[in-house]
Amino acid sequence: LCQGCPEIQEMKLNQCPFITSAALFHISKYCPNIDHLSLEHNIKILDDGVKELVSRCRRLKRLQLNSCGISGEGAKSIASYSRHMTILDIRYCTTLNDDIVKEIVCGCPNLVILNLSLCFNVTDKSAGHIVQHCTKLSSLYLVHCRISDEGGR
Repeated sequence: LCQGCPEIQEMKLNQCPFITSAALFHISKYCPNIDHLSLEHNIKILDDGVKELVSRCRRLKRLQLNSCGISGEGAKSIASYSRHMTILDIRYCTTLNDDIVKEIVCGCPNLVILNLSLCFNVTDKSAGHIVQHCTKLSSLYLVHCRISDEGGR
C-alpha cells in the first residue's frame, strides 16, 4: 500500500489488530508527505515505530495514537520531532506523566487540539505546562485525569 501510494497525505488504520510498528517503518519510508495519520486502538503500535514515523515524516500535523501500545518514551519522540504538530491524540497512554507532558507541549508549540484523556498520571502540573506553552490551543481533553480545581485556574 505505501509503496504504491507515495503521495498519500491522510491515512486511517484504526482498530486493525494486525497492524504493528512495522507498518510505521513502511509509512515513514514510502509516504514522506503524510500529514494525518490515525492509528487508534492498535495495541501493537509501539515506541520504536512512533519514533521512526515522527523522525522521518516531518510534515505530520495530525496524529491519533489513542489506545495504542506506546509508552512515555514514544510520547517523548513526538515531542522531539514534531514542531509542526497541530492535533495530537494520545488518550490512554497510561505511562504518560507531568514531565512528559511538559516535553510534549514544549516540543509541539503549534498544537490546537490536545487529547490526554485517560492518562491517569496527568495532574494539575500538566495543566500548568499546557497553559504556559500551548497558546494556540482551541480544544483540550483531560477526561479522567487527576485535575483538580487548581488545574482549572
